[in-house]
Amino acid sequence: MRMSGMWLWRRLLVTLILFPVGFFVVFWASTFLLAQWDEAWRPAWMGDGVGAQAIVILPADTPPGFSTELVPFSMAKDFAANHPGATFLIPRSEQGAEQQSTDEHLQQDALRQKEVEDQLRLKLASLSLDVKQVPGGAQQISIEDMDRTDDTHGTRYEASKDGVRLIRYRFVGDRDAMGVLLAAMVLSFLLNLVALVCVAGWFIYRWRKGSRGAVMAE
Repeated sequence: MRMSGMWLWRRLLVTLILFPVGFFVVFWASTFLLAQWDEAWRPAWMGDGVGAQAIVILPADTPPGFSTELVPFSMAKDFAANHPGATFLIPRSEQGAEQQSTDEHLQQDALRQKEVEDQLRLKLASLSLDVKQVPGGAQQISIEDMDRTDDTHGTRYEASKDGVRLIRYRFVGDRDAMGVLLAAMVLSFLLNLVALVCVAGWFIYRWRKGSRGAVMAE
């Protein structure tokens, strides 16, 4: 029974030594999973659409005849109502917007989209823009951008002349990384604490069981 008790306490000592290793593994696994969740695209029904943005095209007297703005999705409806002539559609040639485009119209559409991108890039650190025509003259627009404060916005929405409908969105704030690390540390501590308590309880149970057996044997 003495050998059995020594074996039990050795196992407990090994467990305590391995505890920091387990904490490290769980911490980095939690950090990875929480970061993936934080940066993932979310459907419009999940959350309040924070960080979602829409492109607004305003008429202008100077070439190319329009100016481009990014507005928060929550302000899009009021913005269009308060700015006569504003539209949420990316400029397209008339034929290109309504029927099968020729190579010439495709080139014109590409140039107009590039002008929109160039105007937005003056205010952003990076930008990715994709525009697809959908039936009814609407457009499905996907934007991914990083602003000057290193906040990353992603928005996929359907746009018409005077309205927008959110499809998916993502927002990664510059300060979110600290929140992810803090959450991962708390989660790792709690999981490892529960595991340690369970293991310690099992060892105590086995030790008491062995001690009772030794007393009864005497």
